[in-house]
Amino acid sequence: MQNQNPADKLLNQIRREISSIYDKSEISLKIKITNYLQIFYKEDTKKRELLKSGKISETDYRNWRILNIITGKKWQSVLSALAKELTASDTLADDVVFQKLQQAYTEGRYYGIYEVEHQTGIATGQAKNISSNADSLPKRDNSKPDRDFNRNKRNIESKLMIMIMRFGIPVSAVTGNMQRVTSLNQLYANNNAYILVTGAENAGRIDSYQALNKLGFNLSKTWITRGDRRVRNSHGDINRNCIELGKRFRNGCRFPCDPRGELDEICNCRCKMLVTAGEFKYSQAKVNERLKKLTYKQWRENLKDV
Repeated sequence: MQNQNPADKLLNQIRREISSIYDKSEISLKIKITNYLQIFYKEDTKKRELLKSGKISETDYRNWRILNIITGKKWQSVLSALAKELTASDTLADDVVFQKLQQAYTEGRYYGIYEVEHQTGIATGQAKNISSNADSLPKRDNSKPDRDFNRNKRNIESKLMIMIMRFGIPVSAVTGNMQRVTSLNQLYANNNAYILVTGAENAGRIDSYQALNKLGFNLSKTWITRGDRRVRNSHGDINRNCIELGKRFRNGCRFPCDPRGELDEICNCRCKMLVTAGEFKYSQAKVNERLKKLTYKQWRENLKDV
């Protein structure tokens, strides 16, 4: 039976909640843009009839469309309403993630203790003293909703405007482009969730390692990349790099997705951290071979016994 990082299970739960948020958002956004398009296409048909009958010129018709699609107050109002609703979904997705960070951190604390006990067979007793550390958790960016709104408005406009400008495009085809927008936001939200949850979980592990170091455990940490072409150079340079627990890797991070690291180093990071337990300072410590055989799940279920 293989060990599963506890953050993986939490991330799967978060992804399901995020998916539900954007599924609902997509339906609502399609309804709003459909209502606008039905009115617009009806008026557009009338204008085209006037054009065919010679009652208005081609320039008049083109200017009317530009006014109602690009610069018109109604179109801009619709864009803002769509962007506002999508931004609200982005905020809900962020809420889901930040509400789970403390859990991710706590699981990291447990997992860090398990790793050391599993490697050494030495019961540390630290699992009974798990505490939170708000300073180790990623912080929320209060300016993000404003940036999300501006980005969402640009994306929605770019995905819809060209299709609306082309007369004869069915409403269903135009509204179908809304799925591209919500899918992109969902992907971004999932990536953001991975970075934040991984950062919180790794922070919990580091805090456990530091506490265990003080007890006499000789611990070191190793940076592990995915080993593919997507790995950035600064991460590839430190792949398999093993350093002392209290030091930073050469890219300035304490661990992958470090919330204190530079944005360029943590954004879209997929790396992992491994801990290695060296010789225990106190050789007389009792080694329990059973600890070395337990999976993480079994260890959590038997904390009182070990």
